[in-house]
Amino acid sequence: MPQAIGRFPRWIHPVFGLGLVMLCSILALNSSASVRLFIILSAAGLMVIGITRIMDSAEHGTPWRASGWLNAASGALLAGAGFTALIWRGATLPVLALAVAIALLVSAAAQQVPMLNLRGDTLIWGNSQGGHGALWSAAIAAQYAPEVGILGVAALAPATNLVALAQGVKDGAAGKVVSAYIAAAWKEVYPELDVAGQLTPGYVPAVERIGDLCFDGRDALAGVIGSTQLFKPIFPDTAIDGPLGGKLRGNSADMTVGYPLFVAQGQADSLVLPGMQREWVKQRCAAGQPMEYREYPGREHMPLVEADSPLIGDLVAWAGDRLAGKEPVDSCR
Repeated sequence: MPQAIGRFPRWIHPVFGLGLVMLCSILALNSSASVRLFIILSAAGLMVIGITRIMDSAEHGTPWRASGWLNAASGALLAGAGFTALIWRGATLPVLALAVAIALLVSAAAQQVPMLNLRGDTLIWGNSQGGHGALWSAAIAAQYAPEVGILGVAALAPATNLVALAQGVKDGAAGKVVSAYIAAAWKEVYPELDVAGQLTPGYVPAVERIGDLCFDGRDALAGVIGSTQLFKPIFPDTAIDGPLGGKLRGNSADMTVGYPLFVAQGQADSLVLPGMQREWVKQRCAAGQPMEYREYPGREHMPLVEADSPLIGDLVAWAGDRLAGKEPVDSCR
């Protein structure tokens, strides 16, 4: 199969993989079963494209972008991520690896299609935990990827002060679901914490079940229902006051962002609490961080970024101003 694909122009390879991902995405809209199918088929597509890139580098010695070793390395990344997701398709980290590989594939496809003319500037957007990721991406960008020209960062209902977030929502159903996700992920990332040993006694099986669910559709409903059967917080105060809390503080967004920053918050948000966000904004402003901060009345956590939200127009206008090189607004003044 790789030899057959190799007969096509190189730019066809990532387009083929991207098309497969898009097709599988259509199948992944409503149920956890179809999500698994999406992961399996996408992983298979990534493996094919990755192997093709490795063979292309070995046989022709001509890269897509820079050098043969880079072509082979990116192919290995794609094939490895696909294989990992195929073997452990229920785990969180392999799915994240698959998402990273898909992003790489999309970027490679766009840059290889001759009809497209991409500008080198970048805007970083993120919602909720993605907002937390956007802030951290901007904070390390100059050292990690200095070649990327970042024009601005938009963090929408971002998880900023993780200790305050954990304490503020620990008794709510959605907060318990998020705590279960933290437990599932940090058990893998920070094995030295012994996360299972820090959970409320007797909660390990329930937390593992919730942690295996997605925060969307039927899985989200199942997670919330399961969390209502847990009458105490998933992490007791002793855990948050100990090493686990230290990791929460270390992962909080207390860094300086050296790019125009836009932060949005729903005033009715019951997950990322408005009071917590205002306190974070106050602290960052006092530390000299300029930003444009906006709140949206009546908007819960997810409705903040839905199509009818006034945030969408503000966000697009903000992005247009960054692309046009206009002076950013500073709400801290």
